[in-house]
Amino acid sequence: MAKMRFKQVAETYVGKPIFRRKNIGVPGGLEEVKWSFFDTYLIAPNTVVQAQILFQSYQGQSFQIPGGALINKTTWHTNMQKAGELPNPERLKVFAIMAELAAQVTPHDAIRFLSAALVTLKVSSKDYLNESAQRLPQAGGVFYSGYANADAAVSNGWPDAKNLYSFGQTLMIPIGQGQSFQLVADPTQAYPADAAYTPTSPFTTDVVAGVVGVAPAAPLPPGHGLTVKFHLDGIRSRLIA
Repeated sequence: MAKMRFKQVAETYVGKPIFRRKNIGVPGGLEEVKWSFFDTYLIAPNTVVQAQILFQSYQGQSFQIPGGALINKTTWHTNMQKAGELPNPERLKVFAIMAELAAQVTPHDAIRFLSAALVTLKVSSKDYLNESAQRLPQAGGVFYSGYANADAAVSNGWPDAKNLYSFGQTLMIPIGQGQSFQLVADPTQAYPADAAYTPTSPFTTDVVAGVVGVAPAAPLPPGHGLTVKFHLDGIRSRLIA
């Protein structure tokens, strides 16, 4: 039988902590974490809506809000580090897609946007999603019914973690290393009716001052424009160290 050699520990060290080197990194190794990449659709109040191509700008990049100010996208607007692709050697398995409405969006604007917007996800040159925005619930967030002080809060769907558009593990969408992808949110395709049920396309977001209702119609709360954050939820592969 082979002899086993064990390192001897002097009796003076018994019961005392012994210094050990930290675990070494694995060169080129990847870890998998639950992750959501996101980018934000932005339109100012009293502005005609337009199509926007998302995931094409990154943190710190300038962006002109239609009808509004020139901003630099922050960590709140997007967590993209490169335009239209993931940094090497990262990958993403997309299991679900969500359209998250900011709570200050008026119900009037929310209904018209979700009814009108056609959402298309492209990876390289292929379409992997072509769906109405209202079919992409946000799986959580604010839920409010009615008006309070001439204002309101909304969410896209019942706030439940299971209420989301899921591809599942079998039909997940793979985004590979260096592979281009984009999401197009286009609210100009449909013809939502205005208060007089007149087809209008594309529609104009509510004004900042609100709209005084004519009986029996209720007044519209002050407009805040459209802020809609689109999430690609899934499993991200990234460097361990």
